[in-house]
Amino acid sequence: MVNGPRGVFCLACTPFDKHDQVNEKALRNNLRFLVEKSGGKDFTIISTGSIGEFYSLSNQEHRKVMEVTVEEVNGKLPVFCGTAQAGTKETVELCKHAQDIGADGVLVVLPYYHIPTEDGMYAHYETISRSIDLPIIVYNNPQVSKTWVRPNLMAKLAKIDNIVADKENTPDISLYYQMKKAVDGTGLSVLCGLGELMFCFEALLDCPGFASGFANFDPQIPLELYRAAASKDFLKIQEMLHNLAPFFAFRGKVQRSRTGTSVLGLHYEQHHAYIAINKEGMNIVGLDAGNVRAPLQPLTEEEKNELREVLKKIGVRSDR
Repeated sequence: MVNGPRGVFCLACTPFDKHDQVNEKALRNNLRFLVEKSGGKDFTIISTGSIGEFYSLSNQEHRKVMEVTVEEVNGKLPVFCGTAQAGTKETVELCKHAQDIGADGVLVVLPYYHIPTEDGMYAHYETISRSIDLPIIVYNNPQVSKTWVRPNLMAKLAKIDNIVADKENTPDISLYYQMKKAVDGTGLSVLCGLGELMFCFEALLDCPGFASGFANFDPQIPLELYRAAASKDFLKIQEMLHNLAPFFAFRGKVQRSRTGTSVLGLHYEQHHAYIAINKEGMNIVGLDAGNVRAPLQPLTEEEKNELREVLKKIGVRSDR
């Protein structure tokens, strides 16, 4: 991947059935939808990431979802597998499994639970890089890991040959800018990890792509946004931002309606309600995502009905 990966990175949901088991049939059907609707260009599927609820999967389930995803997509789109665990040893084992099954790369969120030193963080990723011959995306997400790879350390990681991107989840646009400047000239892509809304602003800083949960139920809108940014059509981006405003407003309303337990501050007080929103969006358009796994909570019936109206308003349609 010359100069790092680009485009829309769909954070594929893991569907569960009414018995809270991984629904393989639905997963395959949902993946076929993504392959068909994305058109096979500027689009990467990320399996078993945060929106894939990897942390709630057993080791067997985690590996199975990775295997099914790679098999079903069958080279029609790139597939990166989320392989993060709290410790280095288990992360390496999952990364090796991703390579063995034919994944195109791995996404590795920062070590969580015990926070490493900078030396420990570097050693974690350097060990992973030596264990596989796949591209690695560092998932720099302070919300879920309680830590953040600062620009100076990211510049050091960027010198490792197969570390190709930073999926950057800072909610601070100035910190995103500092990260971009720190790795300038290394070929490392600094992707927007926070979806369409943040990407609209980071596009001004030549952000090369973004992660999207929205793409699970409508790949075309994120792709249209990415292509507008790639051609520097900022009037188009402004138009799309305005059109998507009801969805962003709904998402914010759902977030504010829940009392969180985070001690990390308002920037990170999100409760991950967006995962339930993405799954319900899939259900609304005729796909099968099921519900989120506990301790996450599903949308209320009132919220589901409101989301259905919001999706109609912003032009999400189902032809299924």
